[in-house]
Amino acid sequence: MLVALLLGTGPFGQSAAAASASDAPDDHFILEVLPKKSRAYVHEAVPLTVTLLAGPVSIRNVQYPRLVGEAFRTADYAPPRQASTTRNDREYAAYQFSTTLVASRSGEIELGPAELQFDLLAPGSGAAAFFGDSEPRPVTVRSQPVRFTVLPLPAKGKPADFSGAVGRFTLAREVSPKAIQSGDPVTLTTRIEGAGNIDSFSCPALSLAGVRAYPPVASLTASSLVCEQVLIPETATAVEIPVLSVSYFDPRRERYQTLTSQAIEIPILPATSPASAAPPTAVTAAAAAAVARETSDPPPVSAAPWAPLAAVTAAVVAAVLLLIVVIQRARRRSGHSRQPPPVASAAPGPSVADWLAEAERGLAANDPAAFHTAVFRALQGHLAARHGVHPAAITEEIVARVLRPAGVDDRRLEAYAILFAICNHSRYAPGATAAQPMPETLRRAREALREN
Repeated sequence: MLVALLLGTGPFGQSAAAASASDAPDDHFILEVLPKKSRAYVHEAVPLTVTLLAGPVSIRNVQYPRLVGEAFRTADYAPPRQASTTRNDREYAAYQFSTTLVASRSGEIELGPAELQFDLLAPGSGAAAFFGDSEPRPVTVRSQPVRFTVLPLPAKGKPADFSGAVGRFTLAREVSPKAIQSGDPVTLTTRIEGAGNIDSFSCPALSLAGVRAYPPVASLTASSLVCEQVLIPETATAVEIPVLSVSYFDPRRERYQTLTSQAIEIPILPATSPASAAPPTAVTAAAAAAVARETSDPPPVSAAPWAPLAAVTAAVVAAVLLLIVVIQRARRRSGHSRQPPPVASAAPGPSVADWLAEAERGLAANDPAAFHTAVFRALQGHLAARHGVHPAAITEEIVARVLRPAGVDDRRLEAYAILFAICNHSRYAPGATAAQPMPETLRRAREALREN
């Protein structure tokens, strides 16, 4: 289907379809509206092209076309493509604008008229004409309306869960991690992709007995809907994610289609015994050595009977100096005068399990500051208990220097460093975009804290 409007007659080639005059012949401009097909279903996306054909004249400031109607909507136009074409044995420069058309109701509707504006560089008048200059003259071109047939969706065979999606789509579902211990979080990801009105789908909220479930979070683009839901099984037996079914209407096959995911089983691993809190002597010695090297050279210690007391005193002084260095670095990294976290006192404080529970509460409340602070404290407490270092001395900067000399493998060192970096990103840059989704950070932390 092709509709064209040629500018009419008059001393300057002006017609009722033009907002102002030009000196061009009456067939110098043609505006065409061309849908890919002349009939479609309600909510079906139909490619549509609006083309401006310009003869051997100079134009500039070509605007995007407008196609207005109550029975349909169009997407944003893609940047125009320019080419050369021949029409009725005449050469034209073609400006092609592409979009998609979606009708909201059935019946016979009109597309248009389409309207497009540009500037024609015509011979100047007055002084400009004397010097042979040109001047821009605004021109508006309109097309004739295009008849378009919109078919209603059939009632026969319509699934009960049909939500109005029309097009062609795929469905995929997965969980991460694949196996967990009871009480650990797992992320269920549902992905719907394809061409059509993807926004007709919604994120299903899964609810299972013995599983703590958080509301799903949706991420929508023009061609995909991704739903992520955090689940925390609180049972010792395997958890099964049931099948999910979604339906849509396929305009090519002219029938409804139903997509069904596979059921997913999440094995629950047996709980591991908690790590011993006894501080290894080798790690303590390595920590003291690293602290001493980081701050200053300690005074010489003689081999007299006072040597053990002198060594303890030197270690305490070095630890205090190290805390000052850490606090100064944290302040420089934050970029403002944030007070450093208080140093833990000798009195018993929250346990690692308490901090993990606090992190879960921060996740449920969507409070990044509380969540990352709790994960940070849990890591400090875990590493301090295992390696005989004061909790306040465990930071991102010194974890490798303290633990690597004691024989901790690089894989665990990297896991600790990543977690400290994620936490510090949130703690010292409030309001910044999260370095990683909180459910994934909590999963990393639980995995690191289970290491032997």
